[in-house]
Amino acid sequence: MVGFDIVEFLVAATALGALVVSALVARANARVTAMTAQAVKKTGELDGLVATVKALQTENERLNQRFSDTESKLTTFEVILDEREKRIRILEASLRDATQSRGDRVERIKELEGQIKDLQAVVRVLEKGTGK
Repeated sequence: MVGFDIVEFLVAATALGALVVSALVARANARVTAMTAQAVKKTGELDGLVATVKALQTENERLNQRFSDTESKLTTFEVILDEREKRIRILEASLRDATQSRGDRVERIKELEGQIKDLQAVVRVLEKGTGK
């Protein structure tokens, strides 16, 4: 037979079909391999991001604790400063009172010196009058 045999045609078609299917499977495998590599890469990136988030959370906790400690120290310093300001006000009032008292004493001393001069003058007059 010079023509074309259906069996040969089917064998050739099957072989061609097998090649096409093999090519499609190879392409699908390459695609799956690429997607798997991307998934692995993304998983690695996610693991890195998770580690970064955990590190940031730890740092945030540390900073919050430090802020709390600093706030506590600030409150303590405010109490100390308030006490110091009260002592300063008391000392300033005491100094004003002492300065006023000193001024009053200086005035009294001047008054007494004036009285002493007057008395000395009287004594001189009396001593001259009695002839001493």
